Amino acid sequence: MKGQILVADDSYTDLAIIKGILSDYQVTTAENGEEAINKLKEFSEFDLLILDINMPKKNGFEVLEIMQKDEKLKKISVIILTNYDETENEVKGLELRAWSR
Repeated sequence: MKGQILVADDSYTDLAIIKGILSDYQVTTAENGEEAINKLKEFSEFDLLILDINMPKKNGFEVLEIMQKDEKLKKISVIILTNYDETENEVKGLELRAWSR
């Protein structure tokens, strides 16, 4: 069975690129943090979440904080994406159990 990946990003271009790169996997997309949380709760069988930090409705850190409070969701591996090279964001992401790239 192919891995289940959720990609949450408010950039349609980034979503398309990532989805193309991961074409060997089952990829679901979300366009904002609120939609990501809804999809995570609706289908908790995701193996990986690729998460943009800067999104509308809920940012990536808010998504991570919600995930940490849910026993099923906190088991999902997370890679965070950001256009900013700020150590503070990397540290905060790692504290919330994400990989920073």
